[in-house]
Amino acid sequence: MLEEQTSGGEISWFAVNQAVSRHSRQLSKDHLRVIIDAAPCALLVADGEGAIVLANQEVERLFGYAAGELFALPVEMLVPDGLRAAHVGHRKEFFTQPQARAMGKGRDLVGRRKDGSELRIEIGLTPLRTEHALFVVAAVIDVTTPQDSERRWARHDEALEQSNRDLQHFAYVAAHELKEPLRMISSYTRLLAEENADRFDETARRYAAFASDGAQRLATMIDDLLTYSRVQHVDAPGQPVDLNDVVRAVLADLAPVLEESRATVDVGRLPTVRGHQASVRQIFYNIVGNALKFHGDSPPIVRIEARECGDFWEVRVADNGIGIDSQFQGQVFDLFHRLHTRREYPGNGIGLAVCKTIVERSGGRIWLESQIGHGSTFAFTLPAWVDA
Repeated sequence: MLEEQTSGGEISWFAVNQAVSRHSRQLSKDHLRVIIDAAPCALLVADGEGAIVLANQEVERLFGYAAGELFALPVEMLVPDGLRAAHVGHRKEFFTQPQARAMGKGRDLVGRRKDGSELRIEIGLTPLRTEHALFVVAAVIDVTTPQDSERRWARHDEALEQSNRDLQHFAYVAAHELKEPLRMISSYTRLLAEENADRFDETARRYAAFASDGAQRLATMIDDLLTYSRVQHVDAPGQPVDLNDVVRAVLADLAPVLEESRATVDVGRLPTVRGHQASVRQIFYNIVGNALKFHGDSPPIVRIEARECGDFWEVRVADNGIGIDSQFQGQVFDLFHRLHTRREYPGNGIGLAVCKTIVERSGGRIWLESQIGHGSTFAFTLPAWVDA
């Protein structure tokens, strides 16, 4: 029994500490896990790099993850895509000046469930120092109301409809108004350079090459935008797509690049998913193509594998390339976002945006795991094909 009390009749902290000390040796890790899981709010612990080292059952329920699935994942997985880069900065700031605080005080915070849906949350942060490291304990409360969800979905639907209308309009203009003049510019610039080869000096030839190259790059960008527009409007029911066939076709298309870069591609046994053959092929073509493009001094090594996740298959494409800094990982799926100059690596920065659109329209999600100098892994989920 706790005998020492304050004058007001309350149990003193000294007495509590004495009681805990007498029994602490009897509390195993399993007991502590039961205590943590009994907490009425979501509790998680992350280290200085943002890796989740502990999450109770309420975190898993709130964000839709299976037991133990969150362990070692970056805490940014619980943050919407567009906010991840900023969250990395907030996390680093906390570890610079660790103190108990309410995160995002005075503004709305949004979390991201595993299925991609969002929820309004409040977060309390507490630093946890051990003998060897500093951690942060986050207590998360869901403050979403049915009215919030309805309004958010209404705004989402309205924004999607407007985006679709804008893309349709641009596709029409690009196809019927821009491509033909660009072809003329490119063709006549080339003819001008060829017919005056003996009269053009080195500077004139270089200027003509710049003009022709610029017209060609703009034409390619328009083609990419048309591709992006088309994948926004694939609404037909999905068909069975054997990913083994898809990857074989993609590797055949990339055969010249594979040979030139002396790349090795290791493909595990892949499943059949529900989707559209051309769209799924576009995903693999873009991601594997990037793995072959963004490599360091060593020849590219690419590993493609899949694992079942309930009604979905998770596909992972890992490489040994140059990697992507964590501060930019939330931006790589943005339209026209480039991390390198065209002189370093060609392209328009649209391929991963196309992948993200295709995956999300199928009901899946796509994400990146990467570290500078240690390669990248692009992972995405696609719905499993179930025979009727």
